[in-house]
Amino acid sequence: AGGLGSIHDIPLVPTQPLSGIQALAIALLLYLWVLPRKKYHGQVFVWLCILYAAARSWIELWRGDDRGMFWNEAVSTSQIVSIPVVLIGLAILIWARRALATGAIQPLPEDWRERARRAAIPVTSSSSGKGGTPGKRRRKKRR
Repeated sequence: AGGLGSIHDIPLVPTQPLSGIQALAIALLLYLWVLPRKKYHGQVFVWLCILYAAARSWIELWRGDDRGMFWNEAVSTSQIVSIPVVLIGLAILIWARRALATGAIQPLPEDWRERARRAAIPVTSSSSGKGGTPGKRRRKKRR
C-alpha cells in the first residue's frame, strides 16, 4: 500500500485488456467487412492504420500514467502521432477512390480471391514422384 498520492491510491482503468479487445474488433472488422470489399492492394492496410490510430487515441483518454503530455496535459504523444496517421490514411483512401474512378490505378480482378488462394497452396508433388515443383528437375552438380 502506497502513501497519499501514490499510484496505488488512484483508481485506474485496465487499458491493456481494452487494447486487446480493440485489436480483436479491428481484426474482425477488417476480415469480415473490409477484405470482402477490397478494390486495390493496400486498402486493408490503410484501414488498419486509420482504425488503430483512432482506437489508440481513444485508449489514451483512459490511461493514468505520465507518458508525455502536451497543451496543458490535454493531448498525449500517442494522440499527436495518431492525428497525422488518420489524416494521411483518409487522404490515401480518397486519392485511391478517385484514381480508381479515373483509371489511374486498376482495380483488382474479380477472381483475385481465387487467384490468391491458388497461389497460397504449396505444391508438394511432381511428375517424378520425388516432391518439389512440377515440371522442374534438379540439376546434378558438376565436378
